[in-house]
Amino acid sequence: MFDRQTGTFTEQLNASATFRSASVVKLLLALDFLWNRSPAGIPDADRARLDAMLRSSQDSAANHYWSTYGGPAIADRMITRLGLVDTAPPPAGYEGYWGYTAISARDTVKIYRHILETAPGDVRDFIMQRLRQSTRCASDSFGSRCRCPGRRCLSRKRPTSPDNQLPDVPLCPEQR
Repeated sequence: MFDRQTGTFTEQLNASATFRSASVVKLLLALDFLWNRSPAGIPDADRARLDAMLRSSQDSAANHYWSTYGGPAIADRMITRLGLVDTAPPPAGYEGYWGYTAISARDTVKIYRHILETAPGDVRDFIMQRLRQSTRCASDSFGSRCRCPGRRCLSRKRPTSPDNQLPDVPLCPEQR
């Protein structure tokens, strides 16, 4: 657990343990696409894809960015740009599957800290606005906010408060 007000971790347990990122990698896909772009100038088709990917965790949008902009090279670029230490591209044989990108709780906090504290304001606002407007259930019918009856609860990329506090980073056993 990271406290943004004090800039310290309040609790840590296996913070460097990696797991398949599943939809958390969609934050890296969005950041990579927006790295040298202003959200104000992106084409309508990309705006619609980013909206769907960030609000409803739409996999087809993530597939588009992964296949169009380099797949595992996206993970490599973002590892370097953000100083991620536990994140790794998908293993050999799984390069086409963005959800197999390895990530840790520690790197998830770094990603959110970048979005909230370092990214250009227009990029931060673009991403956070969409996360705040996340749909109740993801486009794949899994729990987007962990409130869908009968659905697995997966950790999501959603802020926990209007003042951009970092979310808890729970790891469900089936994700490890």
